[in-house]
Amino acid sequence: MIISLTIAIDQLTGLASELVEELLSEVIRCSRRGNHIVAIPRATCDWATQNFQFSGIDRAHLETIREDFTQTGGLARNPRFVALEIASEDEPLQQLSANRWSIGITHALQSRAFERPILILENATNDGQMFKSLT
Repeated sequence: MIISLTIAIDQLTGLASELVEELLSEVIRCSRRGNHIVAIPRATCDWATQNFQFSGIDRAHLETIREDFTQTGGLARNPRFVALEIASEDEPLQQLSANRWSIGITHALQSRAFERPILILENATNDGQMFKSLT
């Protein structure tokens, strides 16, 4: 999945710093572990670096996310696969189009959105065909 942080810096500034720091840490962690592709605008990465204390590895990975934004930002805007936008503070999960979804920060942190995705097949005989088409 592609996770895109599209919430504006002025909105982030108005939120509780603990909430924003938790969100950024979770997004960086899920990208670092390879669970998801993450797109964060360069200006937001710069703002986060200046306003929060990250571990050395998280700071380095945030710089990588910043540098990769040219490619990842394009993927998030025109996804061929599922893209999740974090665009507000408190918005339930909403489908924007066939491949694009939106969710608020609090709902994203309460969900399992940042965890490693898994595919569960209930009927190995029939669902195996679907698995072949995904791989």
